[in-house]
Amino acid sequence: MKTFYEENPALAAKEAELAQKIAEPAKLVIALSGGVDSSLLATIAAKYRKAGTTCAITCSSCLVSEKEVAEAKAICERLGIPHIVLQTAPLAIEEVKNNDPARCYYCKKALFRAMLAEAKALGAVVLAEASHADDMGLYRPGLQALKELKIWQPLWECGFTKKDIRALAEKEGLSNAHKPAKPCYATRFPYHTELTEAKIAMVKKGEEFLEELGFSPCRLRFQHEIARIELEACQYGHALEMRAEIIIKLKELGFRYICLDLEGFRSGSMDKNIS
Repeated sequence: MKTFYEENPALAAKEAELAQKIAEPAKLVIALSGGVDSSLLATIAAKYRKAGTTCAITCSSCLVSEKEVAEAKAICERLGIPHIVLQTAPLAIEEVKNNDPARCYYCKKALFRAMLAEAKALGAVVLAEASHADDMGLYRPGLQALKELKIWQPLWECGFTKKDIRALAEKEGLSNAHKPAKPCYATRFPYHTELTEAKIAMVKKGEEFLEELGFSPCRLRFQHEIARIELEACQYGHALEMRAEIIIKLKELGFRYICLDLEGFRSGSMDKNIS
């Protein structure tokens, strides 16, 4: 029987390159969201770097799932690397509060400046984050902010795709290897919609409720009085079975109309009019 690396020679070469690169900085800080991409980056760093030379930072705010922050903490505990949680206030940024189409640029700029300051205080000059090759073809204004701040993107440098990341994460035994992506809750709102903590809480609680019912992946999009639910087509039957419970819960949260989007789950559906 072939080994994992014999079956995946291209991925083996990418990991070897990543291992070499990630061992170079004297001290490294990783921006850890709790998703599979940054979890794998932290895992590779812990595997190939000297003990005591790696740290992780997670930004927490109303736009981020508390579960993601908890998962980031658990990952660091398992890997044995220090973990810092920075409390941030992205809604204090005008462009974020107004959900500008370039919101992610302004948000990333502020968050990574804060993480850079923390990294420097720890004696590190390199801050790494987990963007990869597949991110580069999507609408990602935050990538420009990372470029301007000279944030290191080793997965992208080594040519990792999302498929590569999930395969290697599974091989490394990461529990979130096949976990759906969980972008910040601002992505659930139409651009030019004012973001408030109350509106975000409606979406967060509603989407968490859907996940508890077994819908994954799913998105709860805020269309003012309307809750627009995006699910994979194979889950429509279950949604209709749970129709009464979903209506009651989402109306309790403040939505007036509850809709199932027949186009189904699609990442970035709020970006469809962005060139």
